[in-house]
Amino acid sequence: MLTQLFPFLRWFPMQRDILRADLIAGITVALILVPQAMAYASLAGLPVVYGLYASFVPVIVAALWGSSNHLHTGPVAMLSLMSAAALIPLAAPGSPTFIELSIMLALMVGVLRLAIGLVRLGVLVNLVSNPVLVGFTNAAVLIIGLSLLNQIIGVPMPRSDSYLADLWGVVAQIPQTHLSTLAFACGAWALIRVLGKFAPRWPAVLIAVGVATAISATVHFERKIEAPSAAVADAETAGLIKAYLRTAARIDELTTAAVQKGAELKAAWAQGDEAEVHGAHLEGDIKALRVQA
Repeated sequence: MLTQLFPFLRWFPMQRDILRADLIAGITVALILVPQAMAYASLAGLPVVYGLYASFVPVIVAALWGSSNHLHTGPVAMLSLMSAAALIPLAAPGSPTFIELSIMLALMVGVLRLAIGLVRLGVLVNLVSNPVLVGFTNAAVLIIGLSLLNQIIGVPMPRSDSYLADLWGVVAQIPQTHLSTLAFACGAWALIRVLGKFAPRWPAVLIAVGVATAISATVHFERKIEAPSAAVADAETAGLIKAYLRTAARIDELTTAAVQKGAELKAAWAQGDEAEVHGAHLEGDIKALRVQA
């Protein structure tokens, strides 16, 4: 009874060779998980630090109570994209409200997964056909890769209910590619390929992240300096800064308004056929807001 409630008690007494193997496996997973979790957080519309939060807690819980010694438990790319798609109609990505809703969504999903595990409904996965799994995997690869395109060329990516519209917004900004950001991306990719060929046992992805971070910090790539606009001596520059701040504030207002209209649109369509006219008006309002933004 005790080992059923606390299955990790079966580990004891531990043997030296098992401890050594577990230590190597833990270090290997951690080296891969750190850069991977940062990317997942970006896909979910969250600050990268939340990817680290969401990566080590599930791994610890799964190691103690999980039913498989080989299955990785934690954030994955498709769930990150699905989380962002579910919350974008309710809040702007990266905002405090968006972060709060993401945490609540993670808690709700965790409770549901616990309930599914208790009633042993995991066997339903065996009913999914192979063509469905292949289609899902291929679509996931395309969506994940294209979702990182804006970070490679250094341009913003809008977040809305339409993924293709967001992607087109990134493609339209290709002429404004930030060359330094593109150089960082290409350099990291080249380093990963070289290490994979000549040093396959080294954690190539983590080394590339570390080298890129060190170079960025050394050359002050971000150049983030906080100062009041009144401290800018040049009148033209100060005017540009004020205009930028006004524009950024207006974009935030329009994004918030579009999110609210999107929530109203979903509620209207859920009411049935009698809401079609109201829903059409809301769709027009949302398109107008996105154009202005």
